Amino acid sequence: MTQKTISVDALTKHLQSLGLRKNGKTISDKAGHFEAPSSGSGSKFVIFLPEKNRTNMEYTRKTRATFLEKELMPNLNMFKGVKFDDKNQQNSSAGQISFTGSNIFIIAKLLAMKGSGASKGAKFEENLEKDFNHYKNHTNVFIHKSFMEDDFKNKILDDAEIISVKGTGALNTKRPLKFDTSGIYCSVEGGQRTSDIGMGLADLIITVKKQNQVKEIPISAKFGKTVTFFNSGIGSQNFPPKGAFSPEEFQKGFIDSENEKGLAILDLFGLDAQKFIGVFTNYKPKFGQVLKSQKEIVEGELTPQRKKNLEEFLKTVIGQGYWLLHLDDNGLIHSFNMTEQFLAKASKITSSKLIIEYPTGGSAKRVNIKLDTELYKLTFNIRNKQAGLTYPTHIMCDYEFKH
Repeated sequence: MTQKTISVDALTKHLQSLGLRKNGKTISDKAGHFEAPSSGSGSKFVIFLPEKNRTNMEYTRKTRATFLEKELMPNLNMFKGVKFDDKNQQNSSAGQISFTGSNIFIIAKLLAMKGSGASKGAKFEENLEKDFNHYKNHTNVFIHKSFMEDDFKNKILDDAEIISVKGTGALNTKRPLKFDTSGIYCSVEGGQRTSDIGMGLADLIITVKKQNQVKEIPISAKFGKTVTFFNSGIGSQNFPPKGAFSPEEFQKGFIDSENEKGLAILDLFGLDAQKFIGVFTNYKPKFGQVLKSQKEIVEGELTPQRKKNLEEFLKTVIGQGYWLLHLDDNGLIHSFNMTEQFLAKASKITSSKLIIEYPTGGSAKRVNIKLDTELYKLTFNIRNKQAGLTYPTHIMCDYEFKH
């Protein structure tokens, strides 16, 4: 057998062919998923293992090494120089799979190791699906009893009959930034500008019937104090060939006047190009104890035009045409019917200034922008998420409910 030379693209495609989903939840409750480097020059692959494998064997912290060596590595023999090193624990206590002559390596984690928020969020979706099916089957034994007997029955269903319940969170719908004649917007799978994005945001879809009319109700399930609206790449894979901001621009110290996408992002958030560049070019990798980054806090001007542009952008970020269910830290579910009228309030900016945080002294590789709407506290950040790289690769928006 002729062995292949390892590459990020080749390994990504091969892991997908083995049934692993890239950068998302599992295809089924018995399949894992993985996170790949965001560029071809990256190195770290992380495979997140579910509670049990296809043969019903439980995965634990102690069996991660067994998974790498006994389950995964035999499926990688088509690549040159594949090897398992249980003594190299710099990247993982379970060791790693690496490839001779390459910096690419694979480590294994458990889904629960992604953090309590992530695991509890996935559990919330799972529990909602169980409750909806119990309602459908008239068993009426609910995990979230008060919500199911009040808001769900009276507001969301509105006396309709449930025909089916479908979990769609595992699709992990992509939301890349796009540009049109009106400016920047957050798309669904790269589609045209629209705020009617409920089906794209759905973690669950309930099909119901009322008076011979059948319709689908998209449900977006969120957990915790701070949650994320979108997380979009701005690197070379999303905006070829050099991304929204090219490495050469950081090396030269200015954004090219021809770079319409990069300049549009800076203008939308009122960012100072020199301060923005300096955050990333001055970044110093940390070793050992991680200290809190030092920041220069700037009040950005919120001109009438910038406010209008941001509100139009927010409409494509938040969207309409679905029910948003938020489980707070006290175990209460807050339900929001994301109508056009609700979206108008959710996207209406109440801040008089943009609060911009520029890390100083090379202490972090991200820039935060904070603002308020009538219903949310929003934090946008433009950041690097790729180990070993410095320049910005993603833009995302976190939010807190004002309830």
